Amino acid sequence: MNHLTQCVFEETQINTEATIKELRCNRVKAEDWGKNNSKLGKVGGIYAFWENDKAVYVGRTKNILGRHRQHLKFKKNQSPLAVKLAKESLAKEKGGNEGKDYLLANYNNLIKSKEIRNEIEKRLKCKAIQNRIYAMEFSFFEQENILLQYTLEFFCSIELGTVVLNNDKDEKDNIKEEKDADKIYYRYLFYNSFKTS
Repeated sequence: MNHLTQCVFEETQINTEATIKELRCNRVKAEDWGKNNSKLGKVGGIYAFWENDKAVYVGRTKNILGRHRQHLKFKKNQSPLAVKLAKESLAKEKGGNEGKDYLLANYNNLIKSKEIRNEIEKRLKCKAIQNRIYAMEFSFFEQENILLQYTLEFFCSIELGTVVLNNDKDEKDNIKEEKDADKIYYRYLFYNSFKTS
C-alpha cells in the first residue's frame, strides 16, 4: 500500500466515526431541513436520510441545498432515494427473479427493459413514496475535501447498512456494467482491501 493510499485510509477511518456521529445527532424532518438551512450557501459534504431511527440512504454532494431540493422533486434522474424506494416496492410486489430485475435496474444504465422503466417512473409519482420521504429525517455533515467525500460516502454507507456488497458474481457483474463502474468498483476493492488487512 503506498503512502498516499495509507494517509487517505487513515483520514477516512478517523472521519467516518465523526461523520456518522454528526449525522445521527443532527437529524431534522426532511421536509423542513431546506427551510431551516436556506442561508447555508453552496456547501459540500455527506448527508443521510433516516427512517425509524435507521439510515436508508447516504450520499455526497458539492451543494447540499441543491441536492436536498433534488431529492424532494421525485424525478428519476434527480432523486436516487425515491428511485430506490420505488424499485424496492416493485421488487417486493413482484417477488422472485422478476423482483430481482427491479432491484438491479439502474438509471445510469438507462434500464434496458422499457416495462421496468415505465413502472418505476409511475411509482415515483405515487404519493405513498413522496409522503414517506417527506416524513423521513435528514442530516448533513460538512466536508469540502472531494476525495474524503467519496471515501466517506462509501464507508458511511457500509457502516450504516445502506449499501450491500457481497461476493455474489451476479452483483459484481452488475457493478461492472454501471456507468460509474470505475468509481464504484474501485471503492469496493479499496474498502475490502482494508477490511482484510
